[in-house]
Amino acid sequence: MERGNYRKECGLSVSLYLYLCLSVSHHSAVSFPQTSLSLQEGHLQSPLKKRGRRYKGRRRLFSSDDLSSSSSASNMTHPLTTDGEEGDQEEERGDEEMLSEVQADHLPVTCGSATGSLQRDRFASGLIGRCIRTEDRWLSPCDFANENSCGEDGSNWKACIHCEGQPLSALIERRVLVPHSVLCQCRLCSSTESDRWQDNDDDCYACGSRGSLVCCDRCPHSFHTSCHLPRLEDLEDNNEPWLCTYCVLKDHQQSSPPGPLALSEALDSRLEHYLLQCQYLLLCLYKADQSKVFIQDPCQTVQGYAQHVESPMWLDKVSEKLLDGQYSTVSAFVRDIELIFHNCAQFNQDNQYGQMGVGLSDLFRAEFKKVFGVGH
Repeated sequence: MERGNYRKECGLSVSLYLYLCLSVSHHSAVSFPQTSLSLQEGHLQSPLKKRGRRYKGRRRLFSSDDLSSSSSASNMTHPLTTDGEEGDQEEERGDEEMLSEVQADHLPVTCGSATGSLQRDRFASGLIGRCIRTEDRWLSPCDFANENSCGEDGSNWKACIHCEGQPLSALIERRVLVPHSVLCQCRLCSSTESDRWQDNDDDCYACGSRGSLVCCDRCPHSFHTSCHLPRLEDLEDNNEPWLCTYCVLKDHQQSSPPGPLALSEALDSRLEHYLLQCQYLLLCLYKADQSKVFIQDPCQTVQGYAQHVESPMWLDKVSEKLLDGQYSTVSAFVRDIELIFHNCAQFNQDNQYGQMGVGLSDLFRAEFKKVFGVGH
């Protein structure tokens, strides 16, 4: 991570090192500009290239479907299955469940009404390792429990914090979470190692990958220099605090609350006056597109796409045009964003990719109204 000249490296070697130490909403009523195109089915049905480094998928720890099917199977005996074979099958199912658990890098956790995400390779003990990510910061299990009125000092964190209905004590017993030894001298446990790096995310907030990241000095967000908007390649190596676009926009809205604006007024505005808001909107879309479906040129990733789509558009192209100053008005920026989702809807109709487009379109429209103060 980098604050001025402070950089956080979160590559494969760090993950391996920590492993060894462990010993194991709906459509808006607002009418945005639309473009009419004649498209055909098949969009994004070919394998897609992913942006940047490989994104690690996250799987549920306790799948309700798996649990229910496992429960049903345990109450049934196949007429041709012996008791020994049944036991072997149960053992195999248990191994599969454990494998799924081990592959879950981030576990959804709750304490009362509070929610967070527990990052397994940051967990060391109740007090050591800020492993639980809330909306605005990282906390140790004890601090997370204490902030949510679970005991005076959070000492009962194993029972108070739950992961999909199971207390953390159950995960520790099953060795899904493995507390570090009191003699451990890893980066998490070392008394001589500064723990400032634990204030920020180990994954880029935009693309979800690890690597060399620049850290915001106010919020937990971290970014690759090429993923943040504006780009950070020319960030000076100094000790000046650096704030990400999310924090800069928050400061701006507190000093100059948005709107109220009519939609037409917002769309007709000069983009140079709302560059920050447009950068924020693009970052929201990059973050939400976890499958990396809308980032690259589909003509390069989907066979035959160019023959069926007259005006292809994708997020990296919009980002390039925005940074190059090719948009004079907000409406020109919005038209290109809407063109992405229009192409997707016409080409995919109601399949899974079409639904992804609907979700991102809803998000964009909601965030647009919020940051521009439309309808307030």
